Amino acid sequence: MTRFVLITGILWLLITNALYAQVTDSLTLDEIRISATRIYTADRYQPVSVSRVDSGFIRTFPAFNAAEVLAARGPIFVRSNGLGGLATFSQRGYSSSQTQVLWNGFQLNHPMLGLTDLSIIPASILGNVTIASGNGSSAFGDRGGGTVALTERTVDGTEASVTTGSFGLTQTEIGVSGGDDRLRASVYAVNTARDNDFTYTINEFSNEAGGFIDVERQREHNRVEQTSLIANLAYQEGESSFISSVWASRNENQIPGSIQSPDSSFQFDEYLRWMNAYQTRINEQHTITAKAYLNRQTLDFFDPSSDIESTSLTTSVLAEAEVKSKLSNTTEVISVVQAGYLAAESSNFGVIRDRTQFALGLQLIQEPVRRFRMYSSARFDHFSDFDGALSGSFGLNLELLPNILFLKGQVSRNFIAPTFNDLYWPGLGNPDIQPETNIKAEGSLLVRTVSRFTSASLEFTAYTGFVDGAIRWLPGGDGLFRPDNLESLSLRGFEVKSELAHRTGDARFSWFGEVYRNVAIIDEPRFEGDLAEGNQLIYTPEWLLKSGLGISYRVLSSQFTYAWTGERFSSSDHQSIFDPLGVYEVSNWTTSLRLPVGLMVFTPQFGLYNVFDERYQVILNFPDAGRNWMARLTLHIPL
Repeated sequence: MTRFVLITGILWLLITNALYAQVTDSLTLDEIRISATRIYTADRYQPVSVSRVDSGFIRTFPAFNAAEVLAARGPIFVRSNGLGGLATFSQRGYSSSQTQVLWNGFQLNHPMLGLTDLSIIPASILGNVTIASGNGSSAFGDRGGGTVALTERTVDGTEASVTTGSFGLTQTEIGVSGGDDRLRASVYAVNTARDNDFTYTINEFSNEAGGFIDVERQREHNRVEQTSLIANLAYQEGESSFISSVWASRNENQIPGSIQSPDSSFQFDEYLRWMNAYQTRINEQHTITAKAYLNRQTLDFFDPSSDIESTSLTTSVLAEAEVKSKLSNTTEVISVVQAGYLAAESSNFGVIRDRTQFALGLQLIQEPVRRFRMYSSARFDHFSDFDGALSGSFGLNLELLPNILFLKGQVSRNFIAPTFNDLYWPGLGNPDIQPETNIKAEGSLLVRTVSRFTSASLEFTAYTGFVDGAIRWLPGGDGLFRPDNLESLSLRGFEVKSELAHRTGDARFSWFGEVYRNVAIIDEPRFEGDLAEGNQLIYTPEWLLKSGLGISYRVLSSQFTYAWTGERFSSSDHQSIFDPLGVYEVSNWTTSLRLPVGLMVFTPQFGLYNVFDERYQVILNFPDAGRNWMARLTLHIPL
């Protein structure tokens, strides 16, 4: 695949250079776009609360990955094994394996594991991230715990950058785009390497001191090297448009164990994702979108100390047709047909495990009274390796004051399918396991105001949810872990999000503040004498606070972010001597200059991360990095 990445990059660079002389404004495709809910309307008119992390914010973390971006903003708690380690996430108590991660409307969740590792998604290739925690499986199918939708970065002209920083960081990037009103192409490639040999503090017993003291250690065997390429080709003619996107990546990770067992292992991830979408408008009432998706992903893991060698190749092929029909001025219907094939060839399985799936979905959008919108949806998914699943939702959006005050909410029934590991792991998998089901509801009040120089918004959301038959791997009498539909979960909480932006003369100010409270408990015993009943889920903080301040004046811009994470528990019964894990606070600061020189623009950028050198562990015995820095220089030649 490395050769494929190189050849693809060269071909796309040739295409964009050939088009460069014909460049005009960016090609705009209004209909083919990313939505975290499959409702193609502004966020304020959605039935659920929608959070966006825009490209400007993402650019403050250019040498990190998606995990660091989402740890700083959005209704997500990132479960990181430290800089350079595995990074998953949870939202509203739903784990990464219960939540959809989408790219161009298709899931990135690994079919064997069910989750998405945020650490192998470089932040520099992201355009923006849209999060809809209340979204259900009637929109995109499996994983009904919410949606995180990713879009790729696009460049305007030619751009190149070099980055250096703490812990042996080096990063190079190059991007080229070109085209005209009909045809446009772009390519963006990035290579990142980092030793991640940071120091951390551990509490050890000292004979000399006669007790426990803090000792500094250094993380070793933690090097990461990533190469990623995103390429796009877009064509538009009249009422028809076509987009082809390729995302190829290669990741090599050394993985140290916990600080209690520091032997290192090695992981190799490589994937190729290719999406094609064609859209045409038949008339004023009907628009058809046809999409096809291919994903081939290698995940190899080697642990010499335990003599473990696990290799896997997974393949996903999906096709989808969507018809959007405007039946009247007050009624719109979105119909979806989807078919797919998933396969996993793993050294653990011994044979190829596969699954075919088919889905029918229907979404009804009505506005029976002006400024009152209703959203109804239903979807049936059929899988070849277990029974089908039915999901549905009903939502509303009431515009109390035109374009200012909105009351909205949604209730949904959803499902989470078992993974290939749940079903087929040799000797331990459970072929009779059933999909998880959940019912969830939320209600929001949004107030916003927009004027010539100022925009502001404040949104309060309350939510609740119940999960039945959650799949968990627990040890049996022989000490071996096996999966079953064991857990019943009760989830509830609230979210407060506020944004403010103001412009005066050449100065711009922006601020955001977010408060999240999440009570996520096991509400029924999983076995006789289960001490976890009534307890907060492991590694699920009850409180999260995030905020940020951005200031720009002419060529200078600067941003400061702050994130406070509450206590967490490393054991489900909360009986560990290490519980609860302590509160931690992480602050980041970046500043940049925009310096035009003729047709070129130079942008030097400097970032200081974990400004106050907080020493903390998100996951027990996996320390994270202290204060670190990044320096970056970008050359941009606009179209």
